[in-house]
Amino acid sequence: MRTNPDLNWLTDVNTFAVNRLPAHSSHVYYKTVEEAKNFLPMAMRKSLNGNWKFHYAINPSTRPESFYHVDFDCDSWDDIKVPGHIQLQAMVSLNMLIRCTHGTESMIYAHL
Repeated sequence: MRTNPDLNWLTDVNTFAVNRLPAHSSHVYYKTVEEAKNFLPMAMRKSLNGNWKFHYAINPSTRPESFYHVDFDCDSWDDIKVPGHIQLQAMVSLNMLIRCTHGTESMIYAHL
């Protein structure tokens, strides 16, 4: 079956991605050769899915400077679900986004 190409998606603000696989990791890692040969569950794999603390800084100079310290108190920060998108979880206002189409490439940028 042959179809005619259609570039109308370039101007459709509801289109986020075209012909793209969902994000994933193809890495495999095992503690032992036997685990690998038998395709056992990877004991070394750690899921990052879940609730994370989130703080939005407009630029690096407005970030909390010591946020990476182990004892940093982030209790006042919002929670975000991972995997997820900050825009869809109302962490960044949707009206702060700009769609920019250049040739056949379409990108969404945050307007700050």
